[in-house]
Amino acid sequence: MVIDKSGVVFNVLPNIDRKTGSLNELGTVESGFRQVRVLFSIVEFMEDNTRPAFQITEEDFGKSQIIAILSKNQLFDTRRPGDESVASLAKALSERLQGQEDEIIGVATRIIDARP
Repeated sequence: MVIDKSGVVFNVLPNIDRKTGSLNELGTVESGFRQVRVLFSIVEFMEDNTRPAFQITEEDFGKSQIIAILSKNQLFDTRRPGDESVASLAKALSERLQGQEDEIIGVATRIIDARP
């Protein structure tokens, strides 16, 4: 997922065109590392509109956070909406994991600095 500077969460994987969230079915493995690309350039999107893309404008300028959650099983029974508030996602995660906190194997996060 991507959280932009306004606090909107964009759920990029799974999505309507990439329905799986199973790590075994995503990305490629090189030198023991699995790489899963989740965002593409506008040019790549124009070549294949199933690739999620963002175009950075002056309004979007700034830092965003990428978060990946690795869990033992699919976290949610249905796909999350394309975008939602941080509060909405936090509530859904809290409800889903109540009493099953060991479901999460790991969380990775990175900050990206978006520039137009």
